[in-house]
Amino acid sequence: MEKIEAALVEMDQVDELDAARRLIKALNLCRGSRNLIECTAPCTAHNLAACEATMAKIAKHAQAKHVIPPGVTVPEAARILSVLNTNSHELGEWGGSGFFILACLMEHSCAPNCTFNTHKTSLWVTVTEPVRKGGALSIDYNDSLFEPTSARCSHLREAYGFDCACLRCSTLPDRTRAFLCPGCSQLLCPLGVGKKPSDWKCLSCDRQLKKEERKRMVRIEESLIEEGPEDLEMVE
Repeated sequence: MEKIEAALVEMDQVDELDAARRLIKALNLCRGSRNLIECTAPCTAHNLAACEATMAKIAKHAQAKHVIPPGVTVPEAARILSVLNTNSHELGEWGGSGFFILACLMEHSCAPNCTFNTHKTSLWVTVTEPVRKGGALSIDYNDSLFEPTSARCSHLREAYGFDCACLRCSTLPDRTRAFLCPGCSQLLCPLGVGKKPSDWKCLSCDRQLKKEERKRMVRIEESLIEEGPEDLEMVE
């Protein structure tokens, strides 16, 4: 088994011992049963093409090929690898990760109605907002409550392959980028990613930024990102 694990960690899309062991365990569950293949069919599978290329190499490897059970095709094994890479949750106490099928079926929202945490080999979901009967349960895939809209969207696109269209990303004010309004000194921040000057609006007096005012605030943001203050007392 150690030789197989060593061979797998040399492969793209696996390349870590935890990922190798996760894949081996999942494929072992497919020996004589197609339950896992069927249960993971609704799960998001990002970077599937790259996983198919990796699994094709595994199928030809003298030792690693034995992880693919009889009756499981290379495309099916590749999709399992992709699903695991996309949906596994970190298990901090164990120094590895786990795959929880029901949690993977929950949709994403940057303003979710549920939160989750892990303990040993269990994942717990807690409803934090009222949910109507038949309504969708959502969690924050990014765990990024305090990140700007643009950063959240970029990470979701890279890690999961979709553009978030939740209210927080599309129409709600991005309070992580708030400035003091030049008119009334209350909070002024962009709606969504704030690409246009008209997207920036004061939450109190509805004042909109002029083009030069927006450019100035963006420059201030960029300088803070590049050389942020050590503590809040340094922020004017």
